[in-house]
Amino acid sequence: MKTTFHLLVEYDDGEFVYHLEQDQSEYGSRSAMFHSFVFMFTEGNYSCECNVYNFLARAKGEDDPDRSCKDIVPNKLSVCTSDGKIVLWTKENGEIHGKT
Repeated sequence: MKTTFHLLVEYDDGEFVYHLEQDQSEYGSRSAMFHSFVFMFTEGNYSCECNVYNFLARAKGEDDPDRSCKDIVPNKLSVCTSDGKIVLWTKENGEIHGKT
């Protein structure tokens, strides 16, 4: 069964909410699924500056900017669930999966 997760991704230049529909059973555990979310924004395709600034512009209702391709990491990555907001990753501490 798929569940919609709302990822709050925070950068120095702004933040956006990324909606992701996932089936936790495909990952084996909630922790493994959350790890894949972290990877996507810290090492995967969504860690590229050109993608990040497109997400930020869309969140503000602006046109997509023309940005170079280089890695950028968020200050904080959280997932909002029915249990509350769970911090998955911070720039200072890496992957943490702790509640706020």
